[in-house]
Amino acid sequence: MTPARQRAHRVGDERGFSALEIVVLVPVACALFGLLIFGGRRQAALNDLGAAAQTGARTISVARDPQAAVAAAQADAASTLDLGSVHCASWDFDAAISPDEVTVTIDCQVQVADLTTVLPVPGSVTLTGTATEVLDTFREHT
Repeated sequence: MTPARQRAHRVGDERGFSALEIVVLVPVACALFGLLIFGGRRQAALNDLGAAAQTGARTISVARDPQAAVAAAQADAASTLDLGSVHCASWDFDAAISPDEVTVTIDCQVQVADLTTVLPVPGSVTLTGTATEVLDTFREHT
């Protein structure tokens, strides 16, 4: 091989680049995949919290005595959360009852590792679900 050809061969040599691509691209792809799973699981948890808040608000709105129905609404919300995909380490149920409507807010402390499932990430995040229902005008009053 002539010296000019050896130089040309060395300049265009791409040996080792595939190993570099694997070393760089695989962790980046895994991180993006984990982020995608985290976003989907977080949205599913928010949907579950919204459904639980809606169930609790509806329970209060159709009750004869809305103030007395808060405990039943909290139990209904808890059973809705048990059916969903979210696992709350701790949760808070708040019902704001006005003469016309009821607003239920549920705050749920979720472990981040439960949301990722791919990477064991420490820590927790608080997710909130809120729902408002109009009090039933034609319900029987006590």
